[in-house]
Amino acid sequence: MPFVLDRRTVLRGMLGGTAITVGLPLLDCFLDSNGDALADGAPLPKTFVSWFQGLGYAPGYWEPKTVGTGYEFGVQLKSLMPMRDKINIFSGLKVFLDAHPAGAHSAGPQGVLQGGVSTPSLPSIDQIIADSIGTRTRFRSIEVSCDGSQTSFSNRSATALNAGQPSPVALYKDLFGPDFKDPNAADFTPDPVVMARKSVLSAVTDKREKLTAMVGAADRTRLDEYVGPYDDPDNVLGRRRWV
Repeated sequence: MPFVLDRRTVLRGMLGGTAITVGLPLLDCFLDSNGDALADGAPLPKTFVSWFQGLGYAPGYWEPKTVGTGYEFGVQLKSLMPMRDKINIFSGLKVFLDAHPAGAHSAGPQGVLQGGVSTPSLPSIDQIIADSIGTRTRFRSIEVSCDGSQTSFSNRSATALNAGQPSPVALYKDLFGPDFKDPNAADFTPDPVVMARKSVLSAVTDKREKLTAMVGAADRTRLDEYVGPYDDPDNVLGRRRWV
């Protein structure tokens, strides 16, 4: 019988007479034997992600040659073959311009998220979804831009655009706090305040090591990535996730 834990399981310890509780990432041992539901049968939390690559794919190089199941990916999507049964590919789509000019990089995402290329008057589809599945998360939605600008086609209304975050470091600060420092910077020095927080992790060391010994290899790797080695004084990234 596979080892399973409740997804609300936490690591507990004591520090200076104070109870310490540390949350865990989603591990395989929280899931059922198929990995498609939680161990208690409850459905997995829903996540919606959209990605747009403007003019990134040439017609014919990504489209399957056949329709239906068992198709073969085009050359540009070959690396996704192991996940083929979980992917639907749509081709032949068209954005109706309604007399508006078509932006070379913008017409596609505008059509998919906003329903057209004119100025939107309603929330984009990602925000409608966020209002349904993001009400109990710290961030209802997160917008990221990879072209160095704040480009985004996500909006709450015609005047409320959700600007994309182009900086990985700034995004990390948004998610984990403003005191994060880039460990790859030439002038990086560990923050003494962050270093002091190591004692919090030390308070749950025994529990963490016991859990690590009980879970499978994939979960051991995930735990190590999540918290990082305790004996590495510069491992700010790993420790920061607990704070």
